[in-house]
Amino acid sequence: MKANIRLLVFIILAAMLSATTALADLATLGNKAIIAQSGLLRYTRLPPFDPHRKDFVCADASKYAPPVDPQAERWFQQAVAINALAVAAGG
Repeated sequence: MKANIRLLVFIILAAMLSATTALADLATLGNKAIIAQSGLLRYTRLPPFDPHRKDFVCADASKYAPPVDPQAERWFQQAVAINALAVAAGG
């Protein structure tokens, strides 16, 4: 009697595991279909990182960044000073 119950429990658990696996496979297929149709960058396949690239060119940011506006720099320095005072005061 106990052997029959154990066998029945085993069969039920195996059936549940099989159904769960089948549902997971269906979900994975659905996700792959969505990814294949999506144009989002997060789904873009990237080539593996190669630290030994031959085509690396070191570029200085000052060649490409616009020059610093003197008025904007003064405002930035004032904001840093105000923030430092607020931090020192505890607020």
